[in-house]
Amino acid sequence: YLITSILYHDLKNDQFGFMKFYQRRIARIFPAFFTVALSTITVAYFIYSEHDLARAGSNLVAASMSLTNIKYMLLGDYFKISLDAEPFMHYWSLSIEEQYYLLFPLLLFVTFRYARNYLVPILALILVISLAGCILFTPVNSVWTFYLLPTRAWELFAGCLLAIVEGNLTGPMRVPAWVPLGGVILIGGSVTLIQEGPHFPGWLATLPVMGAIALLMQSQGLNYVTSWLSTGPMVAIGKISYSLYLWHWPVYSMVDYGYLF
Repeated sequence: YLITSILYHDLKNDQFGFMKFYQRRIARIFPAFFTVALSTITVAYFIYSEHDLARAGSNLVAASMSLTNIKYMLLGDYFKISLDAEPFMHYWSLSIEEQYYLLFPLLLFVTFRYARNYLVPILALILVISLAGCILFTPVNSVWTFYLLPTRAWELFAGCLLAIVEGNLTGPMRVPAWVPLGGVILIGGSVTLIQEGPHFPGWLATLPVMGAIALLMQSQGLNYVTSWLSTGPMVAIGKISYSLYLWHWPVYSMVDYGYLF
């Protein structure tokens, strides 16, 4: 949502550039990425067995190449892999994201340049195809559906579409005040009720995505959810959310590994 808002603004103002976009991505992603990665592999050197250290090293290489999702897809079920010896497992989602952003800026640029009036329908069609693939292929092979970009891209396209729709409005989008609250309920319910297993992602993944979209929409009237998310502590967490995401899994997995061994 945020990145597409920036890209769309740049396109409309004739300020878009591929080098500019990727320079921003590298400046935001790489410093924290490699700080966490090098710190993790250093600690792994002292606490991991030789076999687990070698495996962590190979996973770091895959993460650096944005191929972690493919590597873990070939290993098997996300929920059955030995998690304590996999400090880079959470990089799979970053790999999907980076693969997406290798393709999406070009798609957005070409569509905006040559089919601007059909931009929303084209992106919506891609979203529907990706979502349909996610729902249809989850019962067939939930592991591949979980890890592959084509069956997870719709989640990213949802935020992108909202950003473009809002970017075409003369004023901010206004929705009823209960919509953000509904988003919180959907996200909270997803965290507590959706269970791991072969039925995920499938249609169940639509619940947290719809919740996130509902939170992003600006509501009419007094909005306690937005007010809460705008408080100093919540904004501070948001600013460091990327780093928190990178650090949380290595810390948990290595602490557990240390206790087990």
